[in-house]
Amino acid sequence: MQSVTKREVLWRLARLGVEPSKGLGQNFLLDANIARKQAQLATEGDLRVAVEVGPGLGSLTVWLAERFDEVVALEVDHRLVLGLREVLEDRGITNVRVEHVDAVRDPLPLERRPSVLVSNLPYHSASQILVRLVEEAWFLERFVVMVQAEFADRIVAPAGTRACSALGVRLALTVQARSVARVPPSVFFPQPTVWSKIVVAERRDDPLSVLDPDTYRATIALVRRGFEHRRQMLRRALEPPVAALLAPLGIDPARRAESLSLEEWVALGREVAHAREALR
Repeated sequence: MQSVTKREVLWRLARLGVEPSKGLGQNFLLDANIARKQAQLATEGDLRVAVEVGPGLGSLTVWLAERFDEVVALEVDHRLVLGLREVLEDRGITNVRVEHVDAVRDPLPLERRPSVLVSNLPYHSASQILVRLVEEAWFLERFVVMVQAEFADRIVAPAGTRACSALGVRLALTVQARSVARVPPSVFFPQPTVWSKIVVAERRDDPLSVLDPDTYRATIALVRRGFEHRRQMLRRALEPPVAALLAPLGIDPARRAESLSLEEWVALGREVAHAREALR
């Protein structure tokens, strides 16, 4: 496969009259080795359809096309949609469907088939895109995403550790994530000011959102509230009726949100859901 080189990226950007947009989080991957690594990680799940968000000018897309039966590329910038189609046409690639769509807001033009998400997510909207696709697109069974290193650390840190975050706990209800590689700013144009990391996530076999949707929704709400006041003890961070449930569950009300394990969050969420059901 002919890779998309730095020279080609710069030439096509100039030809399209595109100045990389900070507002859209546009940093174009220039390193074919990184793109190949991402594509290889994606194929480890034995899935035949790949979804890519923010393909840009195809640095990753061309390698996905080589390894998957079908690739669906979702691009928000209409100018890059034209540029990407030219890249694919010039290489004779016919198994990529390019869609002009905003992955944060628009309906997703995706078929409900077992698929893998492989993407260099825009820094500014990575959390919104990831949460949406993890929680709404159940046919996405595997995720291979490159994100800002600090963001990666937050979403892979286990619940109950000092580095954990509300987003990480929320995602952990649905997927198991790990960081697999650190990527320097030099592989992008323009260069960001921070390092990136590649994160791989797999769906859990027993997702709480399917087994017990009420508990799932209650747990997410509790996590959000707890971490909004993460410096406060749980007895102050949570509403009084909820805080009263802590001690019976063996959770010290003087603890803070970051100290709770995933199992403790779910146990608390289940009690809240049961209490609400009893009031109906």
